[in-house]
Amino acid sequence: IKVILQSVLVPGPQLDSLLVLYASVISAIYTLQGTEFGAYTIQTFVEKLNEYLKDENLAKGREPINLIGLLGHCYNLKVVGCTLIYDIVSKKLVNDPTELKTDALLKLIRTSGPNMRSDDPSSLKQIISDLNKSISEEEKKTGKKANARTRFLVDTITNLKNNKLKNIESENTTQMLTRIRKLLARIKGTKSFDAIKVTLDDIENIEERG
Repeated sequence: IKVILQSVLVPGPQLDSLLVLYASVISAIYTLQGTEFGAYTIQTFVEKLNEYLKDENLAKGREPINLIGLLGHCYNLKVVGCTLIYDIVSKKLVNDPTELKTDALLKLIRTSGPNMRSDDPSSLKQIISDLNKSISEEEKKTGKKANARTRFLVDTITNLKNNKLKNIESENTTQMLTRIRKLLARIKGTKSFDAIKVTLDDIENIEERG
């Protein structure tokens, strides 16, 4: 995990194909070794993401965007369930929108949008409502209209909700995910594990709850 984070937490944008490969390694080891590895990995990623979101000055470039892309592909490959992904969106990315949060949410939608829509469409509707509310509050506070990128984000999520978002991933990434899912399904001599159904609240209160 340390090696993967060193490769992902770089200032420049990381290739989606590499993020898929890292996520597939995590998914394979999770299947072979069990919940403890998967839980440790997800906890580590979320705690690191929280650090960037609490203090955006820690990021020299695209580090948190790359990290949320990796987390999205871990969700695509069934390491973690949709509850945590929606928690991160609703509790961390939608409130008080900043450029970093907008970019992170766009990355997550591009990475995992179709799965988010199929797993929990009602939460997607709530996200749009919360995001519009946050943007309105920000506009009142600053007296400025939301920038084009923020509006593009709202349009993107709305199109996703209405199943009008096409070519959300590159064809290469889609094909790669399909091949890797088949490979992971063929891992022999192991029992299959379900996606980890952990919430953001669980991770943020590990010190008290274990």
